[in-house]
Amino acid sequence: MTPASAAARTVTADVTLLDNVALVMGGTGTPIPGTWDFNWASKFLSHLGYGDYTLQGVFTPEGLYPGTGVKSLPLATSVEQGAQMLDWTLRDRIADGDNVVVYGVSQSAVLASVEMSRLLESGTAPDPDQLSFVLIANEMFPNGGLLSRFAVPEVPLYIAPMGIDFYGGTPDTPYKTDIYIAEYDGFADFPRYPLNLLSTLNAVLGIVFVHGPGYAQPDSIDNAQLLLGSTNYDGPLTLPDGVSAALNTDYYMIPTEILPLLQPLLGIPVFGEPIYDLLEPVTRILVDLGYGNVDTYVDGVLTHGGWDQGPANLLTNYGVFPQDIDLSVLLNSLAQGAQQGFNDFLYDLGHLSLGSPAGAPESMTDFSLPSLSEVVNTLSGAASTLYSVLLPTADVVTSLLTTMPGYNISMFLNAFQGDDDLLTTLTNAIGLPLAADFGLIPTAIGFELMSVMSAVQSIADDFAGLFSA
Repeated sequence: MTPASAAARTVTADVTLLDNVALVMGGTGTPIPGTWDFNWASKFLSHLGYGDYTLQGVFTPEGLYPGTGVKSLPLATSVEQGAQMLDWTLRDRIADGDNVVVYGVSQSAVLASVEMSRLLESGTAPDPDQLSFVLIANEMFPNGGLLSRFAVPEVPLYIAPMGIDFYGGTPDTPYKTDIYIAEYDGFADFPRYPLNLLSTLNAVLGIVFVHGPGYAQPDSIDNAQLLLGSTNYDGPLTLPDGVSAALNTDYYMIPTEILPLLQPLLGIPVFGEPIYDLLEPVTRILVDLGYGNVDTYVDGVLTHGGWDQGPANLLTNYGVFPQDIDLSVLLNSLAQGAQQGFNDFLYDLGHLSLGSPAGAPESMTDFSLPSLSEVVNTLSGAASTLYSVLLPTADVVTSLLTTMPGYNISMFLNAFQGDDDLLTTLTNAIGLPLAADFGLIPTAIGFELMSVMSAVQSIADDFAGLFSA
Protein backbone atom coordinates (compact mmCIF):
# COMPACT_ATOMS: atom_id res chain seq x y z
CA MET A 1 0.00 0.00 0.00
CA THR A 2 1.38 3.43 -0.93
CA PRO A 3 1.72 6.16 1.75
CA ALA A 4 -1.03 8.16 0.05
CA SER A 5 -3.30 5.12 0.07
CA ALA A 6 -2.56 4.52 3.72
CA ALA A 7 -3.37 8.13 4.57
CA ALA A 8 -6.66 8.00 2.74
CA ARG A 9 -7.66 4.74 4.40
CA THR A 10 -6.56 5.92 7.85
CA VAL A 11 -9.04 8.77 7.77
CA THR A 12 -11.89 6.38 7.02
CA ALA A 13 -10.85 3.45 9.18
CA ASP A 14 -13.37 4.14 11.93
CA VAL A 15 -16.34 4.49 9.57
CA THR A 16 -17.72 1.21 8.29
CA LEU A 17 -20.90 -0.23 6.91
CA LEU A 18 -22.83 3.03 6.68
CA ASP A 19 -25.99 3.19 4.60
CA ASN A 20 -25.59 6.80 3.44
CA VAL A 21 -22.18 8.51 3.51
CA ALA A 22 -21.18 12.05 2.56
CA LEU A 23 -17.47 12.23 1.78
CA VAL A 24 -16.47 15.78 2.77
CA MET A 25 -13.23 17.36 1.55
CA GLY A 26 -11.71 20.72 2.44
CA GLY A 27 -10.54 23.44 0.07
CA THR A 28 -7.09 24.73 -0.77
CA GLY A 29 -4.90 24.81 2.33
CA THR A 30 -7.30 22.58 4.28
CA PRO A 31 -6.22 18.96 3.75
CA ILE A 32 -8.26 17.79 6.72
CA PRO A 33 -11.78 19.28 6.74
CA GLY A 34 -12.59 21.13 9.93
CA THR A 35 -15.67 22.34 11.77
CA TRP A 36 -16.37 25.12 9.25
CA ASP A 37 -16.21 22.67 6.35
CA PHE A 38 -18.57 20.20 8.02
CA ASN A 39 -20.97 22.97 9.01
CA TRP A 40 -21.40 24.29 5.47
CA ALA A 41 -21.31 20.83 3.95
CA SER A 42 -24.24 19.95 6.19
CA LYS A 43 -26.17 23.06 5.07
CA PHE A 44 -25.70 22.44 1.35
CA LEU A 45 -26.27 18.69 1.60
CA SER A 46 -29.41 19.06 3.70
CA HIS A 47 -30.81 21.59 1.24
CA LEU A 48 -30.26 19.10 -1.59
CA GLY A 49 -31.88 16.16 0.17
CA TYR A 50 -28.82 14.50 1.72
CA GLY A 51 -29.70 15.45 5.29
CA ASP A 52 -29.65 11.84 6.52
CA TYR A 53 -26.14 11.16 5.18
CA THR A 54 -23.35 10.67 7.72
CA LEU A 55 -20.53 13.19 7.17
CA GLN A 56 -17.10 11.63 6.78
CA GLY A 57 -13.91 13.62 6.30
CA VAL A 58 -11.49 12.65 3.55
CA PHE A 59 -7.83 13.69 3.63
CA THR A 60 -6.60 15.30 0.39
CA PRO A 61 -3.39 17.35 -0.08
CA GLU A 62 -5.06 20.66 -1.10
CA GLY A 63 -1.75 22.29 -2.06
CA LEU A 64 -1.54 25.33 -4.32
CA TYR A 65 2.01 26.59 -4.63
CA PRO A 66 2.81 29.38 -3.88
CA GLY A 67 -0.42 30.29 -2.10
CA THR A 68 -0.12 27.45 0.44
CA GLY A 69 3.61 27.86 1.05
CA VAL A 70 6.95 27.72 -0.71
CA LYS A 71 7.37 23.98 -0.07
CA SER A 72 3.77 22.95 -0.76
CA LEU A 73 2.52 20.89 -3.67
CA PRO A 74 1.67 22.60 -6.96
CA LEU A 75 -1.94 22.41 -8.07
CA ALA A 76 -1.55 19.67 -10.69
CA THR A 77 0.29 17.32 -8.32
CA SER A 78 -2.12 18.05 -5.48
CA VAL A 79 -5.15 17.38 -7.68
CA GLU A 80 -3.63 14.17 -9.03
CA GLN A 81 -2.94 12.79 -5.55
CA GLY A 82 -6.27 14.02 -4.19
CA ALA A 83 -8.25 12.40 -6.99
CA GLN A 84 -6.54 9.08 -6.28
CA MET A 85 -7.29 9.35 -2.55
CA LEU A 86 -10.93 10.15 -3.29
CA ASP A 87 -11.12 7.20 -5.68
CA TRP A 88 -9.84 4.76 -3.06
CA THR A 89 -12.22 6.10 -0.43
CA LEU A 90 -15.41 6.18 -2.47
CA ARG A 91 -14.76 2.75 -3.95
CA ASP A 92 -14.26 1.36 -0.44
CA ARG A 93 -17.57 2.81 0.69
CA ILE A 94 -19.45 1.65 -2.39
CA ALA A 95 -17.95 -1.82 -2.05
CA ASP A 96 -19.46 -1.89 1.46
CA GLY A 97 -22.87 -1.26 -0.08
CA ASP A 98 -23.12 2.41 0.95
CA ASN A 99 -24.77 5.20 -0.99
CA VAL A 100 -22.18 7.96 -1.39
CA VAL A 101 -22.36 11.69 -2.09
CA VAL A 102 -19.05 13.45 -2.67
CA TYR A 103 -18.81 17.02 -1.34
CA GLY A 104 -15.98 19.13 -2.74
CA VAL A 105 -15.22 22.82 -2.36
CA SER A 106 -12.78 24.88 -4.43
CA GLN A 107 -9.75 22.66 -5.17
CA SER A 108 -11.50 19.53 -3.95
CA ALA A 109 -14.30 20.33 -6.43
CA VAL A 110 -11.59 20.26 -9.11
CA LEU A 111 -10.19 16.90 -8.03
CA ALA A 112 -13.74 15.53 -7.77
CA SER A 113 -14.33 16.69 -11.36
CA VAL A 114 -11.17 14.90 -12.47
CA GLU A 115 -12.32 11.78 -10.62
CA MET A 116 -15.70 11.92 -12.37
CA SER A 117 -13.99 11.77 -15.76
CA ARG A 118 -11.75 8.92 -14.69
CA LEU A 119 -14.62 6.88 -13.31
CA LEU A 120 -16.25 6.91 -16.73
CA GLU A 121 -13.00 5.90 -18.41
CA SER A 122 -12.17 3.15 -15.91
CA GLY A 123 -14.57 0.51 -17.15
CA THR A 124 -15.50 -0.20 -13.52
CA ALA A 125 -17.59 2.88 -12.78
CA PRO A 126 -19.94 2.65 -9.78
CA ASP A 127 -23.67 2.41 -10.33
CA PRO A 128 -25.25 5.90 -10.63
CA ASP A 129 -27.80 4.89 -7.99
CA GLN A 130 -24.98 4.70 -5.43
CA LEU A 131 -23.00 7.85 -6.19
CA SER A 132 -23.63 11.59 -6.56
CA PHE A 133 -21.65 14.84 -6.30
CA VAL A 134 -22.09 18.29 -4.75
CA LEU A 135 -19.42 20.79 -5.81
CA ILE A 136 -19.01 24.29 -4.37
CA ALA A 137 -16.86 27.19 -5.71
CA ASN A 138 -15.79 25.00 -8.60
CA GLU A 139 -12.86 26.34 -10.68
CA MET A 140 -13.91 23.89 -13.42
CA PHE A 141 -17.42 25.33 -13.79
CA PRO A 142 -17.88 24.85 -17.56
CA ASN A 143 -18.99 28.42 -18.29
CA GLY A 144 -16.93 30.58 -15.98
CA GLY A 145 -14.37 28.58 -14.02
CA LEU A 146 -10.83 29.92 -14.35
CA LEU A 147 -9.53 26.45 -15.25
CA SER A 148 -12.16 26.08 -17.98
CA ARG A 149 -12.38 29.65 -19.31
CA PHE A 150 -8.81 29.42 -20.66
CA ALA A 151 -8.92 25.70 -21.52
CA VAL A 152 -9.07 26.09 -25.29
CA PRO A 153 -9.23 22.51 -26.64
CA GLU A 154 -6.96 23.26 -29.61
CA VAL A 155 -4.35 25.05 -27.46
CA PRO A 156 -3.92 23.32 -24.08
CA LEU A 157 -2.50 25.53 -21.34
CA TYR A 158 -0.18 24.31 -18.59
CA ILE A 159 1.88 26.77 -16.53
CA ALA A 160 4.87 24.60 -15.70
CA PRO A 161 6.78 26.84 -13.23
CA MET A 162 3.72 26.94 -10.97
CA GLY A 163 2.30 23.51 -11.81
CA ILE A 164 -1.12 24.82 -12.88
CA ASP A 165 -3.11 22.78 -15.39
CA PHE A 166 -6.21 24.19 -17.09
CA TYR A 167 -8.34 21.05 -17.05
CA GLY A 168 -11.48 22.22 -18.80
CA GLY A 169 -15.05 21.88 -17.55
CA THR A 170 -16.58 19.47 -15.05
CA PRO A 171 -18.17 16.68 -17.10
CA ASP A 172 -21.87 15.91 -17.14
CA THR A 173 -21.91 12.26 -16.09
CA PRO A 174 -24.53 9.62 -15.21
CA TYR A 175 -24.07 10.70 -11.57
CA LYS A 176 -26.48 13.26 -10.13
CA THR A 177 -24.46 16.45 -9.63
CA ASP A 178 -25.19 19.88 -8.16
CA ILE A 179 -22.68 22.70 -8.65
CA TYR A 180 -22.80 26.05 -6.85
CA ILE A 181 -20.69 29.08 -7.70
CA ALA A 182 -20.93 32.71 -6.58
CA GLU A 183 -21.19 35.79 -8.76
CA TYR A 184 -17.82 37.57 -9.24
CA ASP A 185 -15.85 34.70 -7.66
CA GLY A 186 -12.70 35.08 -9.77
CA PHE A 187 -11.85 31.39 -9.49
CA ALA A 188 -15.31 30.09 -10.44
CA ASP A 189 -16.97 32.99 -12.32
CA PHE A 190 -14.25 34.57 -14.45
CA PRO A 191 -15.27 37.14 -17.10
CA ARG A 192 -15.76 35.86 -20.62
CA TYR A 193 -14.19 39.01 -22.08
CA PRO A 194 -11.00 39.76 -20.09
CA LEU A 195 -10.09 42.78 -22.25
CA ASN A 196 -12.59 44.55 -20.00
CA LEU A 197 -9.96 45.33 -17.38
CA LEU A 198 -12.52 46.52 -14.82
CA SER A 199 -14.22 43.14 -15.04
CA THR A 200 -10.92 41.28 -14.75
CA LEU A 201 -9.74 43.29 -11.73
CA ASN A 202 -13.14 42.80 -10.11
CA ALA A 203 -12.73 39.03 -10.54
CA VAL A 204 -9.24 39.14 -9.02
CA LEU A 205 -10.59 40.92 -5.96
CA GLY A 206 -13.47 38.46 -6.00
CA ILE A 207 -10.95 35.73 -5.21
CA VAL A 208 -10.38 37.53 -1.89
CA PHE A 209 -13.87 38.76 -1.06
CA VAL A 210 -16.17 36.15 -2.66
CA HIS A 211 -14.32 32.84 -3.04
CA GLY A 212 -15.19 31.50 0.40
CA PRO A 213 -17.12 34.33 2.09
CA GLY A 214 -19.64 34.51 -0.75
CA TYR A 215 -20.84 30.98 -0.06
CA ALA A 216 -21.14 31.35 3.70
CA GLN A 217 -23.79 34.06 3.92
CA PRO A 218 -27.00 33.11 5.78
CA ASP A 219 -29.11 33.34 2.63
CA SER A 220 -26.57 32.09 0.07
CA ILE A 221 -28.24 28.76 -0.59
CA ASP A 222 -31.80 30.09 -0.68
CA ASN A 223 -30.85 32.92 -3.09
CA ALA A 224 -29.07 30.64 -5.57
CA GLN A 225 -30.46 30.77 -9.10
CA LEU A 226 -30.74 27.69 -11.30
CA LEU A 227 -28.96 28.42 -14.58
CA LEU A 228 -29.73 27.72 -18.22
CA GLY A 229 -28.31 24.35 -19.25
CA SER A 230 -29.25 22.66 -15.98
CA THR A 231 -31.18 19.41 -16.06
CA ASN A 232 -34.11 20.92 -14.16
CA TYR A 233 -34.02 24.46 -15.58
CA ASP A 234 -37.47 25.80 -16.51
CA GLY A 235 -36.80 29.55 -16.68
CA PRO A 236 -37.35 32.09 -19.46
CA LEU A 237 -34.06 31.60 -21.31
CA THR A 238 -33.79 29.12 -24.19
CA LEU A 239 -30.89 26.99 -25.31
CA PRO A 240 -29.17 27.85 -28.60
CA ASP A 241 -29.84 25.60 -31.56
CA GLY A 242 -27.89 22.37 -31.36
CA VAL A 243 -27.20 22.66 -27.62
CA SER A 244 -28.84 20.27 -25.15
CA ALA A 245 -29.29 20.64 -21.42
CA ALA A 246 -27.16 18.60 -19.05
CA LEU A 247 -28.42 15.09 -18.42
CA ASN A 248 -27.73 14.88 -14.70
CA THR A 249 -26.26 18.19 -13.55
CA ASP A 250 -27.83 21.32 -12.06
CA TYR A 251 -25.80 24.55 -12.02
CA TYR A 252 -26.51 27.29 -9.47
CA MET A 253 -25.36 30.91 -9.22
CA ILE A 254 -25.29 32.69 -5.85
CA PRO A 255 -25.74 36.47 -6.39
CA THR A 256 -23.18 38.78 -4.78
CA GLU A 257 -24.48 42.02 -3.29
CA ILE A 258 -21.19 43.89 -2.77
CA LEU A 259 -19.05 44.60 -5.84
CA PRO A 260 -15.55 43.26 -5.03
CA LEU A 261 -13.77 45.97 -7.04
CA LEU A 262 -15.18 48.67 -4.75
CA GLN A 263 -15.42 46.68 -1.52
CA PRO A 264 -12.17 48.13 -0.07
CA LEU A 265 -13.91 51.53 0.00
CA LEU A 266 -16.26 50.23 2.68
CA GLY A 267 -13.29 49.99 5.02
CA ILE A 268 -12.76 53.76 4.91
CA PRO A 269 -14.24 55.44 8.01
CA VAL A 270 -17.21 57.80 7.59
CA PHE A 271 -17.03 58.53 3.86
CA GLY A 272 -16.30 55.05 2.54
CA GLU A 273 -19.93 53.98 2.18
CA PRO A 274 -21.09 57.20 0.43
CA ILE A 275 -18.26 56.91 -2.09
CA TYR A 276 -19.05 53.23 -2.66
CA ASP A 277 -22.73 54.00 -3.27
CA LEU A 278 -21.80 56.84 -5.64
CA LEU A 279 -19.62 54.62 -7.84
CA GLU A 280 -21.29 51.22 -7.54
CA PRO A 281 -24.17 51.38 -10.09
CA VAL A 282 -22.08 52.60 -13.04
CA THR A 283 -19.10 50.42 -12.10
CA ARG A 284 -21.27 47.32 -11.85
CA ILE A 285 -22.75 47.97 -15.30
CA LEU A 286 -19.25 48.28 -16.78
CA VAL A 287 -18.02 45.18 -14.92
CA ASP A 288 -20.94 43.09 -16.17
CA LEU A 289 -20.07 44.02 -19.76
CA GLY A 290 -17.10 41.70 -19.27
CA TYR A 291 -19.61 38.85 -19.03
CA GLY A 292 -21.39 39.97 -22.20
CA ASN A 293 -24.33 41.53 -20.34
CA VAL A 294 -25.93 44.97 -20.53
CA ASP A 295 -27.58 45.63 -17.18
CA THR A 296 -30.90 47.47 -17.34
CA TYR A 297 -33.23 49.22 -14.94
CA VAL A 298 -36.67 47.71 -14.37
CA ASP A 299 -39.03 49.77 -12.22
CA GLY A 300 -36.08 51.72 -10.90
CA VAL A 301 -34.12 48.63 -9.87
CA LEU A 302 -30.90 47.62 -11.62
CA THR A 303 -31.17 44.04 -12.88
CA HIS A 304 -27.65 42.79 -13.27
CA GLY A 305 -25.87 39.61 -14.16
CA GLY A 306 -22.22 39.13 -13.32
CA TRP A 307 -22.04 35.84 -15.21
CA ASP A 308 -22.29 34.69 -18.81
CA GLN A 309 -25.92 34.08 -19.74
CA GLY A 310 -25.15 31.17 -22.07
CA PRO A 311 -25.64 27.50 -21.15
CA ALA A 312 -23.87 26.71 -17.90
CA ASN A 313 -23.15 23.15 -19.06
CA LEU A 314 -21.31 24.25 -22.21
CA LEU A 315 -17.53 24.74 -22.08
CA THR A 316 -17.28 28.44 -22.93
CA ASN A 317 -13.83 29.88 -23.58
CA TYR A 318 -12.84 33.51 -23.36
CA GLY A 319 -13.48 35.88 -26.26
CA VAL A 320 -12.39 39.25 -27.61
CA PHE A 321 -15.49 41.46 -27.53
CA PRO A 322 -19.09 40.81 -26.46
CA GLN A 323 -21.56 40.50 -29.31
CA ASP A 324 -24.95 42.14 -29.87
CA ILE A 325 -24.42 45.02 -27.44
CA ASP A 326 -27.14 47.65 -27.87
CA LEU A 327 -25.23 50.90 -27.38
CA SER A 328 -28.35 52.97 -26.75
CA VAL A 329 -29.50 50.61 -23.98
CA LEU A 330 -26.02 50.68 -22.45
CA LEU A 331 -25.84 54.48 -22.45
CA ASN A 332 -29.32 54.72 -20.95
CA SER A 333 -28.36 52.28 -18.18
CA LEU A 334 -25.17 54.23 -17.45
CA ALA A 335 -27.15 57.48 -17.23
CA GLN A 336 -29.65 55.94 -14.82
CA GLY A 337 -26.82 54.36 -12.86
CA ALA A 338 -25.05 57.70 -12.50
CA GLN A 339 -28.28 59.28 -11.25
CA GLN A 340 -28.91 56.45 -8.78
CA GLY A 341 -25.35 56.66 -7.50
CA PHE A 342 -25.61 60.41 -6.98
CA ASN A 343 -28.94 60.07 -5.16
CA ASP A 344 -27.56 57.35 -2.90
CA PHE A 345 -24.47 59.47 -2.24
CA LEU A 346 -26.58 62.45 -1.14
CA TYR A 347 -28.71 60.21 1.06
CA ASP A 348 -25.61 58.76 2.73
CA LEU A 349 -24.18 62.23 3.36
CA GLY A 350 -27.41 63.20 5.07
CA HIS A 351 -27.22 60.19 7.36
CA LEU A 352 -23.55 60.13 8.25
CA SER A 353 -22.57 58.58 11.55
CA LEU A 354 -19.21 59.71 12.83
CA GLY A 355 -19.20 56.90 15.39
CA SER A 356 -17.59 57.01 18.76
CA PRO A 357 -14.27 58.83 19.19
CA ALA A 358 -11.23 56.71 18.66
CA GLY A 359 -9.92 55.22 21.84
CA ALA A 360 -6.97 56.85 23.47
CA PRO A 361 -3.62 55.31 22.62
CA GLU A 362 -2.26 52.80 25.03
CA SER A 363 0.08 54.04 27.69
CA MET A 364 3.70 54.11 26.62
CA THR A 365 4.47 52.08 29.70
CA ASP A 366 2.42 49.10 28.48
CA PHE A 367 5.28 47.32 26.79
CA SER A 368 8.41 45.45 27.65
CA LEU A 369 11.80 45.55 25.97
CA PRO A 370 12.67 42.32 24.12
CA SER A 371 15.73 40.29 24.91
CA LEU A 372 18.57 39.96 22.43
CA SER A 373 17.62 36.36 21.66
CA GLU A 374 14.02 37.41 20.93
CA VAL A 375 15.25 40.08 18.51
CA VAL A 376 17.54 37.61 16.74
CA ASN A 377 14.79 35.00 16.47
CA THR A 378 12.35 37.56 15.08
CA LEU A 379 14.88 38.78 12.49
CA SER A 380 15.58 35.17 11.51
CA GLY A 381 11.87 34.49 11.12
CA ALA A 382 11.44 37.64 9.02
CA ALA A 383 14.28 36.57 6.73
CA SER A 384 12.72 33.13 6.32
CA THR A 385 9.34 34.68 5.52
CA LEU A 386 10.90 36.99 2.92
CA TYR A 387 12.67 34.04 1.31
CA SER A 388 9.39 32.16 1.10
CA VAL A 389 8.08 35.03 -1.05
CA LEU A 390 11.12 35.48 -3.32
CA LEU A 391 11.10 31.99 -4.87
CA PRO A 392 7.40 32.03 -5.82
CA THR A 393 7.83 35.55 -7.19
CA ALA A 394 10.59 34.27 -9.44
CA ASP A 395 8.33 31.45 -10.64
CA VAL A 396 5.50 33.89 -11.37
CA VAL A 397 7.86 36.09 -13.39
CA THR A 398 9.21 33.04 -15.22
CA SER A 399 5.67 31.97 -16.08
CA LEU A 400 4.84 35.40 -17.47
CA LEU A 401 8.05 35.56 -19.50
CA THR A 402 7.99 32.02 -20.91
CA THR A 403 4.60 30.32 -20.79
CA MET A 404 2.48 33.30 -21.81
CA PRO A 405 4.46 34.25 -24.96
CA GLY A 406 4.33 30.65 -26.14
CA TYR A 407 0.60 30.46 -25.45
CA ASN A 408 0.05 33.75 -27.28
CA ILE A 409 1.85 32.49 -30.37
CA SER A 410 -0.18 29.29 -30.34
CA MET A 411 -3.44 31.24 -30.04
CA PHE A 412 -2.38 33.53 -32.88
CA LEU A 413 -1.65 30.59 -35.19
CA ASN A 414 -4.79 28.73 -34.11
CA ALA A 415 -6.96 31.64 -35.27
CA PHE A 416 -6.01 30.82 -38.88
CA GLN A 417 -7.11 27.18 -38.63
CA GLY A 418 -10.86 27.84 -38.81
CA ASP A 419 -13.23 28.82 -41.60
CA ASP A 420 -14.01 32.33 -40.34
CA ASP A 421 -13.96 35.34 -42.62
CA LEU A 422 -10.78 37.41 -42.82
CA LEU A 423 -11.94 40.14 -40.42
CA THR A 424 -12.98 37.62 -37.75
CA THR A 425 -9.75 35.68 -38.21
CA LEU A 426 -7.58 38.77 -37.79
CA THR A 427 -9.64 39.94 -34.81
CA ASN A 428 -9.15 36.59 -33.09
CA ALA A 429 -5.49 36.32 -34.06
CA ILE A 430 -4.70 39.65 -32.45
CA GLY A 431 -7.43 39.90 -29.85
CA LEU A 432 -7.40 36.44 -28.25
CA PRO A 433 -3.71 36.56 -27.20
CA LEU A 434 -4.28 40.04 -25.78
CA ALA A 435 -7.42 38.87 -23.98
CA ALA A 436 -5.49 35.97 -22.45
CA ASP A 437 -2.83 38.40 -21.21
CA PHE A 438 -5.44 40.77 -19.79
CA GLY A 439 -7.04 37.86 -17.96
CA LEU A 440 -4.14 35.76 -16.73
CA ILE A 441 -1.42 38.34 -16.02
CA PRO A 442 -3.48 40.46 -13.57
CA THR A 443 -4.70 37.25 -11.93
CA ALA A 444 -1.13 35.98 -11.49
CA ILE A 445 0.08 39.34 -10.18
CA GLY A 446 -2.90 39.61 -7.86
CA PHE A 447 -2.31 36.12 -6.52
CA GLU A 448 1.35 36.96 -5.91
CA LEU A 449 0.46 40.24 -4.19
CA MET A 450 -1.79 38.31 -1.82
CA SER A 451 1.21 36.16 -0.84
CA VAL A 452 3.43 39.24 -0.41
CA MET A 453 0.85 41.07 1.71
CA SER A 454 0.39 37.99 3.87
CA ALA A 455 4.16 37.80 4.40
CA VAL A 456 4.42 41.51 5.24
CA GLN A 457 1.58 41.19 7.74
CA SER A 458 3.26 38.17 9.31
CA ILE A 459 6.54 40.07 9.70
CA ALA A 460 4.76 43.12 11.13
CA ASP A 461 2.94 40.94 13.66
CA ASP A 462 6.21 39.31 14.69
CA PHE A 463 7.91 42.66 15.34
CA ALA A 464 4.84 44.03 17.12
CA GLY A 465 4.95 40.98 19.37
CA LEU A 466 8.46 41.93 20.49
CA PHE A 467 7.10 44.91 22.37
CA SER A 468 3.88 43.44 23.74
CA ALA A 469 3.22 43.79 27.40
